[in-house]
Amino acid sequence: MHNLNELGPKVVPDIQVDLVAPVTLENHAFLHSDRFAGIGYLDNKHLGIALGVALLVFVLALRCLWNFSKRAEQRRMQQVQLQAAAEARRARAWLGQNKRRRLNHRF
Repeated sequence: MHNLNELGPKVVPDIQVDLVAPVTLENHAFLHSDRFAGIGYLDNKHLGIALGVALLVFVLALRCLWNFSKRAEQRRMQQVQLQAAAEARRARAWLGQNKRRRLNHRF
């Protein structure tokens, strides 16, 4: 049981609310009335904090996705460079093989 007198001047005196009581139509109407002083609802300060935290999480998630996509693109470019280097080595080896054959058959 919580004494609502501790929570602010809007609260009706001597009202005890059991926070684990089942919700009935009467206490549901009371919880949504002005006499309950907005307990359980976000005021402007806490709403601002919640929105700030949500924005921070969103920005961090975007940065992670951006970094992940940049790293994936760098891996693709590295793979292309490795394939080009391997093809160049094969081409040089093929040319070298032909050069040796020509030199060997000269006589």
